[in-house]
Amino acid sequence: MAGSFGYKETYYDVSVAVGDELREQFRADDARDRAVVASGTSCLEQLDDLLDRPTRHPVQLLSPP
Repeated sequence: MAGSFGYKETYYDVSVAVGDELREQFRADDARDRAVVASGTSCLEQLDDLLDRPTRHPVQLLSPP
């Protein structure tokens, strides 16, 4: 998404196209058990919209359960 890039109307379709490709990668059988991690706020928001599983910030992986 590259920050606010994907929020701009003129770039929205490009942002969604990139997101769709990522969505397919995360849905692959060998990726279903892997955590979805992103450090950027905009990236986390877009992944939350595209995926049907939770996304996490890297710091969350370091915090105790």
